[in-house]
Amino acid sequence: IAFGWCKRAREPQPLWPHILARQPHAWVWGGDNIYADQVTGIDLSRRLVRAEPATRERLHEHYALQNAEPGYAALVRSR
Repeated sequence: IAFGWCKRAREPQPLWPHILARQPHAWVWGGDNIYADQVTGIDLSRRLVRAEPATRERLHEHYALQNAEPGYAALVRSR
């Protein structure tokens, strides 16, 4: 069993070949499997990030991006 969490669909995903090499029988997304909230501001002095909740359309876009990632798609097809 392999586990993963906290993925930004628009960032590089070099981890999938390493996961596939282990030939896991299952993949478990723990916690946030994508981040789709829209950051609207950052206040470094207070360590605060302001964000708008993800819309349904934005969630759909980010899941589609993740599903189109070649390494992830290979993992999904592997079982």
